[in-house]
Amino acid sequence: MRTQTGLTGLTGGALLLLALPAMAATPTPAPTPTTTQATPAAEAEPYPQTLALAAQPPPSAVGAPAELEPLTVVGSRVARPQSQTAASIDLVSARELEYRQASTLGEALGALPGVSVEGGPRANAQFLNVRGLSGPRVLLLVDGARQNFLGGHRSSLLVDPELLQQVELLRGPASAIWGSDALGGVVALRTKDAADFLQPGERLAGRVRLGYESVSGERLSSGIGALRLGPVDGLLSLVRRSAQDYERADGSAQPNSGLGVNGQLAKLSWLPEASGHSLGLVHHGFLQSSVSPSNPATTVSDTNPLIDRENDTLYSVARYGFEGAEGGWLRAADLSVYRDDLRIREDRVDEPRHDITRFRTHGASGHVSLPLPGPASPFRQSQPLLTLGGDFYADRARATRDGEPRPQYPDAERRVEGVFAQVEWPWGPLTLLPGLRYDRYQARSLQDDSAEVREEALSPKLGLVWDVFGNARLQARASVNSAFRAPGLIEIYAAGQHFLGNNFVPNPQLRPEQARNVEVGLEARWPGLRFADALRARGSLYRNEVDDYIELFVTVEEEVPAPRCLAPTPPVGCVNRSDDGSLNPLVPPIYVGGSTSSRNLPQATIHGGELELGWELGIWQLGTSYSHTRGSDDDSGAPLLSIPADRLRTTLDLHPWAGLRATLGHSHHFAQDRVPTFTDENGDTQNLIPTTPGYGVWDLALSWEPRGRKGRLWGLRAPRLVAGIDNLSNTAYRNHLNVLESPGRNLRLSLSAGF
Repeated sequence: MRTQTGLTGLTGGALLLLALPAMAATPTPAPTPTTTQATPAAEAEPYPQTLALAAQPPPSAVGAPAELEPLTVVGSRVARPQSQTAASIDLVSARELEYRQASTLGEALGALPGVSVEGGPRANAQFLNVRGLSGPRVLLLVDGARQNFLGGHRSSLLVDPELLQQVELLRGPASAIWGSDALGGVVALRTKDAADFLQPGERLAGRVRLGYESVSGERLSSGIGALRLGPVDGLLSLVRRSAQDYERADGSAQPNSGLGVNGQLAKLSWLPEASGHSLGLVHHGFLQSSVSPSNPATTVSDTNPLIDRENDTLYSVARYGFEGAEGGWLRAADLSVYRDDLRIREDRVDEPRHDITRFRTHGASGHVSLPLPGPASPFRQSQPLLTLGGDFYADRARATRDGEPRPQYPDAERRVEGVFAQVEWPWGPLTLLPGLRYDRYQARSLQDDSAEVREEALSPKLGLVWDVFGNARLQARASVNSAFRAPGLIEIYAAGQHFLGNNFVPNPQLRPEQARNVEVGLEARWPGLRFADALRARGSLYRNEVDDYIELFVTVEEEVPAPRCLAPTPPVGCVNRSDDGSLNPLVPPIYVGGSTSSRNLPQATIHGGELELGWELGIWQLGTSYSHTRGSDDDSGAPLLSIPADRLRTTLDLHPWAGLRATLGHSHHFAQDRVPTFTDENGDTQNLIPTTPGYGVWDLALSWEPRGRKGRLWGLRAPRLVAGIDNLSNTAYRNHLNVLESPGRNLRLSLSAGF
């Protein structure tokens, strides 16, 4: 019997196979985002905002300080107000992260429209899914350093939210400025700076935070110290988390789901006053430890043994930045060099087998922005801006098992170089944003004579923003983007045993994925209506066509009976023996073999949209968002594996007075029965993954920040108490892209204070 299955990417493939059997501180840093505020950093944003009103200031009726519209760089690599970008972008501030009490990056972003978390609930198995694309198809940047690791079911989300100042999410392809991997979107993380804590005139500031979660007994402790000596700022931050096995809704514990985390962040910045220049150094460390299955997305089994695992990553970034004055010949410049080293240790608990996986990325990235000359025109409100830039990075992978090379994670390397140009051309109420990027990459195996891979890619884009009435009340946007993804080293060169008698087969002929995305969007604001202080609506529709979509194909061969399995030393793949290796007469001689390889599908199409609505009246804010995603293989019409369920998220916020906020939220996940199928040995049609019924989950959050004069209490910065309850109704449910059941009711508490 021969069964062939196509799986969406390595993440989904590894999950299925085991599930079936059981940077520097400046006002506008780049390439990471920042927020321009009208108040000192330490006093800004006394409470966060609802998702649906995320780009708007908090209601002034409750005494919140004025705040300018957030600036974003992820859409164009040039700091621009969020409303002036043609892309679909969301920002999450450090205050909002603290309000959500997010323990993982998945928890921090999972409630945003168009974003889902697959592979969880274990944190070391989580991947971000943006509009139906996940893993290496979503580019992750930390202080401008690319996180390129691709390792099957091993998560690459190795950053603690406690160290983050801002998260910026771009939905949809963005290779025209970011290059490879930005097929589904870009997640740009900016870690905390000393300037985020030091008020003008201050030389020293500090903050500590303690937290607790009932569902897993997680304990959080973190501390931050910031120092300013003239033009030099420094910051040191430490965070530690320790969690036991989490409880499901029925009160039972999910075995082997505990986790430990240690994170460190050190920054040094030189900011000479009024010069426009800046220099910065960043060093970040993250250690995640656990005892969990080899594929932590599912449960322990004969083919998914228990592993004592450590994920240890270190990255360093050096950056130069320049912000020129309006009218100068150079508007902005940025240059970063970085190095990212990841080491994964995996020891089998039940036998002496020791695996070491190493992955290193080093690279450089830079751009300059120049105002373009031209004749004056009544239609041109400001000078056009030309941005020229380029990137280089190299990946190196190697792995051992008991000191010997491990071909499942090949010894190989990849190099990518790219250059791009982009123009922002304002013309009355219209702004045009054309851009073009050229990339070339090469990959080669260092363990065998597999063919070297060389490819090129051209990624154009065209964006349009139309301020319909010229007052930012109604804005329309449209964009056409191309994107590509160079295949990962493990996708091209993986070899050796996958499971039982099934072996990986290298595929140096694997072609890069190419995407063409068309998107239209509309954003409307109505301030000062009779029945509302403010109304806001934002929506997007998109269609993303991906050529040469990379799938993991698994061919399984079974032989029954298999006389070779009766030999004293049966071959790998025989499953008729007991755990101690002895013959089991109750099990027929069965041989399981086959092959696993990554291949290209001719084309896949993903389409859908997001809708956000916000209503504000006095001390109340109501926000709702809806996400809709569909995806299929154009050749067969079969649904793609990584398509999440539709989701409706509603929140009701109450701000009775400054320093107090309460939020009641409800997330309804619609049923997801659009899953790929296969035909079994009896000719029956079976689902490749389980369908998921619809379900709803309630949550509650409360934040209290007692304040004295000038925002201080007893001479110290006001303490902040945050409490929340996830899964308020203790509903038993499973996220569609997960195998394991989600945690039950979870009480979260945290207390922070500073000086």
